[in-house]
Amino acid sequence: FSMEGKSVQQDVDFEFDINVVFTDSDKEWATEQLRRNIEEQLPQFERIAFGDDDLPLGMYYLDAIFYVIEHSFKTVLILSKAATLDHDFMMKLRTALNHVTNTRTQCTLLIFLEDIPDAELPHLVKLYLSEERPYIYWDEDERGQKYFWKKVVKYLTVLNRRCNDMIPPE
Repeated sequence: FSMEGKSVQQDVDFEFDINVVFTDSDKEWATEQLRRNIEEQLPQFERIAFGDDDLPLGMYYLDAIFYVIEHSFKTVLILSKAATLDHDFMMKLRTALNHVTNTRTQCTLLIFLEDIPDAELPHLVKLYLSEERPYIYWDEDERGQKYFWKKVVKYLTVLNRRCNDMIPPE
């Protein structure tokens, strides 16, 4: 399936192609790395909600967050140690995961900017990982970055698949 020349929309008409969620301390990486690479490698993704600056005007903050998550083809959450301590970021993560549960579609990607010890991982992140949801680790190594961007592009362009929330038989 090629995305070239095609809209990312399928069965649902999404208002945003990608919703990028990050903390203020991760804004530089989000802008210089993620946004730049999305613009270069995925030019068909023209409608990007990039952090709080792109939330719809005229809505209460929480309503705007819900709206963007619900109306985005994919939501990318950038996780760092600072993000795990940021109340607003964790609320957005919870909202995105609730959306996954409610729609039963896999429409989130978690990007780890750094290694976070298990003891410091919030329960919500552990739950996300235990459910085998998509995530990827940023790599400072140049070769590792090539692999990283291939994985990001692949995940962002693949259709949202249905989640299998069935409990396996014992």
